[in-house]
Amino acid sequence: MSPQESVFLHPNATSVTLHLSAWKNGGCPISHFVVQHRPKYQSQWITASEKLDMPREIHTIRHLSPDRDYVVMVTAHSEAGLTQGEYVVRTLPASAIGTEYMNRKICISTKIA
Repeated sequence: MSPQESVFLHPNATSVTLHLSAWKNGGCPISHFVVQHRPKYQSQWITASEKLDMPREIHTIRHLSPDRDYVVMVTAHSEAGLTQGEYVVRTLPASAIGTEYMNRKICISTKIA
């Protein structure tokens, strides 16, 4: 079963991280995922991954444009068949790029100290 967007997708300004472990297998283990994405107002899909073998916790779609809507389609494959989930996600504004780095740096230095 495909997860809710808030649990599954975590965007920043230039990428979106997919938390594949949030997918429920319904009793039949997921063998792999296929991940595609596209800008919201374009029709051509970009294959981010032909086959992400399990077990795998996360996958990151990189090189996206800031402050833009994307459609992400994920297909989970198992012995029982396949399940698709389609999500619309917006990357953060470009101004968040420096903030993300600063926040990460603060967290790392806090853990070390």
